Amino acid sequence: MTQSEQFGAVLSLPSDQLIKCHSVWFSVSAGPNHEDKVRFGLTVGKRNAPTAVERNLVKRILREHFRTRANEIVHVMNRESYGGLDISIRLKRRVPEDETTKAEFRRQLHTDAEALLTAFTRALEEKSKRHKMS
Repeated sequence: MTQSEQFGAVLSLPSDQLIKCHSVWFSVSAGPNHEDKVRFGLTVGKRNAPTAVERNLVKRILREHFRTRANEIVHVMNRESYGGLDISIRLKRRVPEDETTKAEFRRQLHTDAEALLTAFTRALEEKSKRHKMS
């Protein structure tokens, strides 16, 4: 996803269609789309990551983890006959300013991104099962 209207469409969905989960550093909102494919968008604002270097680092780490787990998400969607999905991930906390914590911050981002995608995959499975029951 690249346009603000696409992000807005996901965030304005009714709660029964929305899949939400969060972790220490990130929050995810996802909902169905009519294109039968997975679209992925990142929001890393200047308030939480003031420099372009920090914003690009966060985006790079998220893209890396999403790409490694994309097949798993698509597999769940196909198994549950879910259709298309728009996924919006945003950084919700400020990047630490202290240089000594930058390496630790990178490690935390990797760990947190992995945990977030695991939680999201689980939430997608649960949402699909609840949707089938109703």
